[in-house]
Amino acid sequence: MKGYLFQAFSELTPIPFPTPTPSPHPTPTPTLIPTPTPVSIQDLTETLNSGVSSEEKTSFFMEFLLSQKNVLLGFAKTLLFAFIVFLIGKRLVKFALRMTQKWMVKHNIEISVQKFVMSLANFSY
Repeated sequence: MKGYLFQAFSELTPIPFPTPTPSPHPTPTPTLIPTPTPVSIQDLTETLNSGVSSEEKTSFFMEFLLSQKNVLLGFAKTLLFAFIVFLIGKRLVKFALRMTQKWMVKHNIEISVQKFVMSLANFSY
C-alpha cells in the first residue's frame, strides 16, 4: 500500500501558477484631505493658561476641537452604539423576566418559589 501511494505522488507534475496580469484599470490613488494644523494638548494648556484675550482662547480651543474632529466623531459613534445596545439589552431582559413570570403563573408554580425565582432573576439581570 505504501508503495502505491508513493508511486502515485511521485508521478504528479506540479502545476505552474499563472503570473498575475496587470489590471487594465489603474488603481486610483487616494486623495488627501487637507487637515488643519494639529494642535497639541501642551499648546492648548499653555494658551488657555496664558494672559491672552478670551476671544483668542476661544478661537484656539475651536481650532483644537476641529483638529480632533475624527477622534471625537469616532468616540461619539462608539458611545451611541453602546447606548443602543444597552437599551436593546435592557428591553430584552425585561421581556425575559415578564415571560418567566407569566410561565410560572400559567403552570401554577407555588408563590414562594415564584418570588424566589423572580428575585434571583432580578438580581442576576
